[in-house]
Amino acid sequence: MNLQGKPLEEISGAELQALIDNGVRESQTLEYKREVYGRGDEEIREMLRDISSIANAFGGDLLIGVDEDKEGVAVALPGVENAEVEAQRIVSSSLSNIQERIPGLMAWPVPLQSGSSVIVVRIPRSLRAPHLVTFKGLNQFWARHDRQKIPMSIHEVRDVCLRVEELMERLERFLEKRKREILEEIDATPYYVITVTPIFVGTEVVEIGDQKVRGLLSNPPDQRYGGWTVPTGCHPEPTLNGLKTEVRDRTTLELFRNGHVELRVKIDQDSFCRQQLEIEGRQYRALYPYALVEYPISLLRLSKAIYACLGLTDLKVICLSLYNINEFTLSRYATNDLVESYYGPRLWHKQHLEIPAKQVPSLDEPDKVAKEFVDRIWQAFGYEQAPLFDDQGNFQPG
Repeated sequence: MNLQGKPLEEISGAELQALIDNGVRESQTLEYKREVYGRGDEEIREMLRDISSIANAFGGDLLIGVDEDKEGVAVALPGVENAEVEAQRIVSSSLSNIQERIPGLMAWPVPLQSGSSVIVVRIPRSLRAPHLVTFKGLNQFWARHDRQKIPMSIHEVRDVCLRVEELMERLERFLEKRKREILEEIDATPYYVITVTPIFVGTEVVEIGDQKVRGLLSNPPDQRYGGWTVPTGCHPEPTLNGLKTEVRDRTTLELFRNGHVELRVKIDQDSFCRQQLEIEGRQYRALYPYALVEYPISLLRLSKAIYACLGLTDLKVICLSLYNINEFTLSRYATNDLVESYYGPRLWHKQHLEIPAKQVPSLDEPDKVAKEFVDRIWQAFGYEQAPLFDDQGNFQPG
């Protein structure tokens, strides 16, 4: 029984009850607390120590409102009252009294049948570690070891700093290597490439024989029928890297053993460049807005499901690139007609358009995350934002 990787809003009281039914014990990444932390100075320090120690180790979940026995085994769900208020207080206090701030820290109340709630505090494994508790001059680093937290020695602090630096270098090397390999494979052919990569790429987390993972790749969730999506209905094939599905030679989806998810789409006239624009007697290929917008949305929706299945709560790095698109433009359907008629079509005058890689703490709202990236494409062509989203940042295909 593992809550890690499951979106907080999808955790149910029944799943918390399963911790009791299955006698799940505390671990390096799971801690129970029967009652909410008090508001006195020492109680606040204890809360900050608990949260920072988990972040400085491997991340995990802190469950408040779960009783345990002497061995750390969950035995009851008394829950807590005023859970929403307490959840907000936990996050607010942590943001104010832990330096650096823990990216992606969240607290979510899960209602129980009794009327009370369990607060699930999601503490991601952090690349900003070590995190220092600064409340009222405490200024201490803490780390979790098995079920215990202890102050970090100067050697442990140094080791964490070196570990974080090494992890960042490893991630950058991996992404640069993938870029070189992709460019070599596609040569001069225009391609749209979207990738999602867990921060900690040095660990193999995907078992290629996992039938749940294969099922997600065969029938990706939340895909629009007839839309511009990842390959659907395809049998995943094992590769040196992990698993792959493919639609002819046009769309390729790969899941690497380290959790890296990659979608490559050939930019061709049949599906991606449905229109050509004429400027001073010359024809220019125009990128179709639905394809630009929906491919990253479909990949992020699938990635959310894959990481939930794998229990991966690490930060993710998203990259989005359009390769070999020198002198491409956007379709007229992608822009405001008045703006287009005044300025004329805007051309991209470089070989590649690469949106800077960005860390995202969560894929719980994949449409909104995708919008951040596709907006950059429209802005690269001189427009304010991408179409096909509502005011809340959700995809609106109609």
